[in-house]
Amino acid sequence: MNKKRLPPRHIQKHSGVTPQPDLKLIQTLDTITDPRGASCNFIHPLITILFITIVCSLCGADDWEAIVLQAHSIKEWLNQFVDMTNGVLCIRTFKRVFSILDPSEFEKIQQTLSDFIKEKKSGEIVSFDGKTMQGTSYSGKGQSFQV
Repeated sequence: MNKKRLPPRHIQKHSGVTPQPDLKLIQTLDTITDPRGASCNFIHPLITILFITIVCSLCGADDWEAIVLQAHSIKEWLNQFVDMTNGVLCIRTFKRVFSILDPSEFEKIQQTLSDFIKEKKSGEIVSFDGKTMQGTSYSGKGQSFQV
């Protein structure tokens, strides 16, 4: 017999309910396939994990501890956009999920999001705070900037 092994019915992936599924960022993140298998411990949707990571990184968090701390401080705001019914993830969950994500798939998402940010709508101003990198001046070519 060639039966496909399926997890028990009570062990399913938690799809979550996204309060604002029409947002372009949410739609873009929804295209990434979730590499995690079904588990009874599966309580955070992939969209929630990715959204929290992107938002907290844009707010200045540069490691998993900072992302978790930032997410706790803006939990109510995050709840407007993604499913936060199970609270903020722990550091181990962030590390585990990002260690098994397909890098090429995530790179495509980053490129799509970058293109989305670059789109200038009429009457809309997008500001970036950047710094001039030291030692990057070429003779007559100006300096490089870091965003």
